[in-house]
Amino acid sequence: MKKIYLLFTAIVIGSGANAQLTITKTANQPVAGDIVLRSDYDSTTAVAKATGTGMNWNFTNLTIGSFTETNTYTTVASTPAGSLFPTANVAVIRGNNDYEYYNNQTGSIAYAGMANTSNTSITTFANQATKLNWPTAFGNSNSDVFSGTEVTPTSTVNWNGTLSYTATGSGTVTMPDGSKHNNCLQVKTIITLTMTGSNTMTMTMINYEYYSSVRRYPIISIEYQTMKQGTVTNTGYDIKVDAAALTSVSKNVILNSDVVVYPNPAKDIVNVELPANTIAEKMEIMDVTGRIVLSIINSNSLNTSSITKGIYLLKVSSGNSTIQKQVIITE
Repeated sequence: MKKIYLLFTAIVIGSGANAQLTITKTANQPVAGDIVLRSDYDSTTAVAKATGTGMNWNFTNLTIGSFTETNTYTTVASTPAGSLFPTANVAVIRGNNDYEYYNNQTGSIAYAGMANTSNTSITTFANQATKLNWPTAFGNSNSDVFSGTEVTPTSTVNWNGTLSYTATGSGTVTMPDGSKHNNCLQVKTIITLTMTGSNTMTMTMINYEYYSSVRRYPIISIEYQTMKQGTVTNTGYDIKVDAAALTSVSKNVILNSDVVVYPNPAKDIVNVELPANTIAEKMEIMDVTGRIVLSIINSNSLNTSSITKGIYLLKVSSGNSTIQKQVIITE
């Protein structure tokens, strides 16, 4: 499977349980502190993309790959490049020093830009791309033009394009493990992008997102990419599945609301309080790349004085259950 680096990530949004799913700001805006694990999948046959009402989208033909990404939503101020995005009010850490920024407004949510602190690449939008309007239901659509600039130590590239979406389907999604999500909404997004300057190319991305009434974020996303540079054209695709939407995972996950992590931000120690005063069998702290930097067994406290300040993922295991929460370590 050939992949093209994703310049955009579709906003991950779900909704409350209604007769027909409606995406709303109150129920489904990205929230700092959320952590979403998305696994890479592949398929040797056509994947479900039919549009209309009363659909049955079956994804049992998908096979899991070897890559899982952790998307950690956080405050803009807590990110290294946050000051460069004054209109953004939520950020997502995508690992490997990649950050994306969003402007969550009363009636819509817009893509504000991105930063990569390892290669000092900053992309800001003078005209932001509206990703989705609040609310959105079956049949709703929108088209928005955007423009911005990507700056690196060695190049400057101008971005101009159009982002269009339509809520094209409603129905039932059958996950790769056979579990079913009823009352789902399919949103198709098309992004066309022209990049000019020190690097010139054109890109088209077609994204199908499937939103469940019981998840804030899409349970499955499928993106097709076409990139043309000079006379060379490359194509690729990505299929991502929300790990928590699978029965084999979600049935063993304690609700984050049932767990208290304190203090947060922390300096020298992180404590967890589990339901019924349960003792954690294991506590692990992972950095943004997924590397375990600290761990302890049979304890509800973990000494963090040995690690540098930053944003980490705390994973707590007890019996057949796990929870994951973002923690901020200060010096």
